[in-house]
Amino acid sequence: MHMPTITLAAGAALIAAGVGLGWISGPADADASFMAKYSKYIPAVFGVLLAVCGVVAFKASARKHAIHVALLFAVLGILGGGARIPKTLANEGSAVALTSQFALLLICAAYLAVGIKSFVAARKARKQLKAAGVSTDAASTPAP
Repeated sequence: MHMPTITLAAGAALIAAGVGLGWISGPADADASFMAKYSKYIPAVFGVLLAVCGVVAFKASARKHAIHVALLFAVLGILGGGARIPKTLANEGSAVALTSQFALLLICAAYLAVGIKSFVAARKARKQLKAAGVSTDAASTPAP
Protein backbone atom coordinates (compact mmCIF):
# COMPACT_ATOMS: atom_id res chain seq x y z
CA MET A 1 0.00 0.00 0.00
CA HIS A 2 1.39 3.36 -1.00
CA MET A 3 -0.62 5.90 0.94
CA PRO A 4 0.17 8.95 -1.22
CA THR A 5 -1.29 7.14 -4.23
CA ILE A 6 -4.30 5.92 -2.25
CA THR A 7 -4.83 9.46 -0.94
CA LEU A 8 -4.81 10.84 -4.48
CA ALA A 9 -7.26 8.15 -5.58
CA ALA A 10 -9.64 8.95 -2.71
CA GLY A 11 -9.35 12.64 -3.52
CA ALA A 12 -10.07 11.99 -7.19
CA ALA A 13 -13.11 9.87 -6.28
CA LEU A 14 -14.49 12.65 -4.09
CA ILE A 15 -13.85 15.27 -6.75
CA ALA A 16 -15.57 13.09 -9.34
CA ALA A 17 -18.54 12.55 -7.01
CA GLY A 18 -18.91 16.25 -6.22
CA VAL A 19 -18.49 17.52 -9.75
CA GLY A 20 -20.50 14.67 -11.26
CA LEU A 21 -23.42 15.21 -8.92
CA GLY A 22 -23.26 18.93 -9.54
CA TRP A 23 -23.36 18.32 -13.27
CA ILE A 24 -26.21 15.78 -13.03
CA SER A 25 -28.39 18.05 -10.91
CA GLY A 26 -27.98 21.01 -13.22
CA PRO A 27 -27.95 24.66 -12.21
CA ALA A 28 -29.74 25.74 -9.05
CA ASP A 29 -32.54 28.27 -9.02
CA ALA A 30 -31.33 31.85 -9.07
CA ASP A 31 -33.15 32.63 -5.84
CA ALA A 32 -31.86 29.52 -4.01
CA SER A 33 -29.69 29.99 -0.92
CA PHE A 34 -25.94 29.72 -1.07
CA MET A 35 -26.00 26.27 0.57
CA ALA A 36 -28.70 25.02 -1.80
CA LYS A 37 -26.58 26.07 -4.77
CA TYR A 38 -23.20 24.79 -3.66
CA SER A 39 -23.59 22.05 -1.04
CA LYS A 40 -23.54 19.36 -3.74
CA TYR A 41 -19.89 20.29 -4.33
CA ILE A 42 -18.78 19.61 -0.73
CA PRO A 43 -17.35 16.16 -1.60
CA ALA A 44 -15.24 17.85 -4.29
CA VAL A 45 -13.85 20.28 -1.70
CA PHE A 46 -12.83 17.37 0.53
CA GLY A 47 -11.39 15.68 -2.56
CA VAL A 48 -9.19 18.67 -3.33
CA LEU A 49 -7.97 18.72 0.28
CA LEU A 50 -7.11 15.01 0.13
CA ALA A 51 -5.44 15.40 -3.26
CA VAL A 52 -3.24 18.23 -1.96
CA CYS A 53 -2.25 16.08 1.02
CA GLY A 54 -1.53 13.20 -1.36
CA VAL A 55 0.76 15.34 -3.51
CA VAL A 56 2.62 16.63 -0.43
CA ALA A 57 2.94 13.04 0.85
CA PHE A 58 5.03 12.03 -2.15
CA LYS A 59 7.91 13.85 -0.44
CA ALA A 60 9.22 11.26 2.03
CA SER A 61 10.04 13.78 4.75
CA ALA A 62 6.48 15.15 4.74
CA ARG A 63 4.63 11.87 4.20
CA LYS A 64 3.71 11.07 7.78
CA HIS A 65 2.34 14.53 8.51
CA ALA A 66 0.52 14.88 5.19
CA ILE A 67 -1.22 11.53 5.60
CA HIS A 68 -2.19 12.38 9.18
CA VAL A 69 -3.77 15.63 7.94
CA ALA A 70 -5.53 13.74 5.13
CA LEU A 71 -6.92 11.26 7.66
CA LEU A 72 -8.14 14.18 9.78
CA PHE A 73 -10.00 15.51 6.72
CA ALA A 74 -11.45 12.01 6.22
CA VAL A 75 -12.73 11.98 9.81
CA LEU A 76 -14.30 15.40 9.26
CA GLY A 77 -15.87 14.11 6.03
CA ILE A 78 -17.32 11.11 7.87
CA LEU A 79 -18.73 13.31 10.62
CA GLY A 80 -20.07 15.92 8.20
CA GLY A 81 -21.58 13.47 5.74
CA GLY A 82 -23.00 11.26 8.45
CA ALA A 83 -24.50 14.13 10.41
CA ARG A 84 -26.36 15.54 7.40
CA ILE A 85 -27.95 12.28 6.24
CA PRO A 86 -30.66 12.10 8.95
CA LYS A 87 -31.49 15.78 8.43
CA THR A 88 -31.79 15.31 4.68
CA LEU A 89 -34.03 12.28 5.14
CA ALA A 90 -36.22 14.06 7.71
CA ASN A 91 -36.65 17.11 5.50
CA GLU A 92 -37.19 15.02 2.38
CA GLY A 93 -34.13 16.55 0.75
CA SER A 94 -33.16 15.91 -2.84
CA ALA A 95 -31.72 12.64 -4.06
CA VAL A 96 -28.61 14.53 -5.18
CA ALA A 97 -28.01 15.87 -1.67
CA LEU A 98 -28.46 12.43 -0.16
CA THR A 99 -26.18 10.80 -2.73
CA SER A 100 -23.55 13.49 -2.15
CA GLN A 101 -23.61 12.91 1.60
CA PHE A 102 -23.42 9.13 1.22
CA ALA A 103 -20.53 9.44 -1.24
CA LEU A 104 -18.63 11.67 1.18
CA LEU A 105 -19.32 9.33 4.08
CA LEU A 106 -18.42 6.10 2.29
CA ILE A 107 -15.30 7.29 0.46
CA CYS A 108 -13.91 8.96 3.58
CA ALA A 109 -14.70 5.89 5.72
CA ALA A 110 -12.96 3.57 3.25
CA TYR A 111 -9.95 5.89 3.09
CA LEU A 112 -9.78 6.10 6.89
CA ALA A 113 -9.87 2.30 7.20
CA VAL A 114 -7.04 1.90 4.69
CA GLY A 115 -5.04 4.64 6.42
CA ILE A 116 -5.38 3.06 9.83
CA LYS A 117 -4.36 -0.31 8.41
CA SER A 118 -1.32 1.32 6.81
CA PHE A 119 -0.22 2.99 10.05
CA VAL A 120 -0.57 -0.28 11.96
CA ALA A 121 1.55 -2.05 9.32
CA ALA A 122 4.20 0.70 9.46
CA ARG A 123 4.36 0.45 13.24
CA LYS A 124 4.83 -3.34 13.06
CA ALA A 125 7.56 -2.89 10.46
CA ARG A 126 9.38 -0.38 12.69
CA LYS A 127 9.16 -2.79 15.65
CA GLN A 128 10.59 -5.62 13.56
CA LEU A 129 13.43 -3.41 12.33
CA LYS A 130 14.15 -2.27 15.86
CA ALA A 131 14.21 -5.88 17.10
CA ALA A 132 16.67 -6.71 14.33
CA GLY A 133 18.92 -3.84 15.43
CA VAL A 134 18.30 -1.68 12.37
CA SER A 135 17.94 2.08 12.80
CA THR A 136 14.31 3.22 12.72
CA ASP A 137 14.76 6.95 12.17
CA ALA A 138 12.38 8.74 9.79
CA ALA A 139 14.75 8.47 6.82
CA SER A 140 14.99 4.69 6.93
CA THR A 141 11.38 3.87 7.83
CA PRO A 142 9.49 2.11 5.05
CA ALA A 143 6.79 4.20 3.44
CA PRO A 144 3.25 3.50 4.59
